[in-house]
Amino acid sequence: MNKDCIGLPTIEKKKQSISSEILDLASSIRTFTDDTLNEATEKLNSISYPSKPQECEAEKDLSKEYPPLYEELRLILRGIDSRIKSIRDLIRRTET
Repeated sequence: MNKDCIGLPTIEKKKQSISSEILDLASSIRTFTDDTLNEATEKLNSISYPSKPQECEAEKDLSKEYPPLYEELRLILRGIDSRIKSIRDLIRRTET
């Protein structure tokens, strides 16, 4: 056996560890945006205008199916997007 060849189990293990690392990073960013939104809301709520009722965003394409890893990552990224939009909305509603 050629010692330069990487066996399939080793490649799969590397893929899993890389994907886990990316999911962990995305989850960490989601937690950070949660904390930032909560802190901003706590500090700015008393000096900001009430928010307008938000329309629910419909799923753009419900027929798409993602593999489990990509679905989990998509959900995390949608959560981050939502929190950043909420922070932006709060800043815009703050009295100056």
